[in-house]
Amino acid sequence: MDIYGQKDTTVVEWDTADPCIHLGLLVPLSWGTFAVSGANSTERYQSRVAFGFEKDFDLLNGSTLGFDFDVTSIEDEPAVSGRLYANLKDLLPSVRSIYSIGFHQPNMYHHTTLTFGTGAVIDLGAVDASLGISWRSRSRSGLAFPEPYIVKIDDSATYFTAGIAWKP
Repeated sequence: MDIYGQKDTTVVEWDTADPCIHLGLLVPLSWGTFAVSGANSTERYQSRVAFGFEKDFDLLNGSTLGFDFDVTSIEDEPAVSGRLYANLKDLLPSVRSIYSIGFHQPNMYHHTTLTFGTGAVIDLGAVDASLGISWRSRSRSGLAFPEPYIVKIDDSATYFTAGIAWKP
């Protein structure tokens, strides 16, 4: 109960009027794994096509290097994004470091962002705990007002993430 005597409630709803279908395929080969996926466009979701490649390296103690690329809103005003990443095995046997660099090019070119991220995945037996931090850059010229009011607009941001994944 809250301070006003009201009961706290949680509501879960499913919207079945406008379903989005997402399909994907992983193709494991001896020299790497390819992935491709796609989703249809609905009133709530944009269409998406994505592909990627990932390779394990014995030289780096089983570390993984890869990239992914996706195109969103294919039929309307497409936006593209991509990422190059490494999941590195560390000196501790139950920890993997994650490093990535990426970009996002929305349909308006002056909103392009560059991203950097790092984090770790910790194997705790039945669960994996993950922690991460990423930074997104985006600076652009202000065009609505003349100088000296707004010349540069900086809406860069830092994101923190934490998660737990259960391994059945």
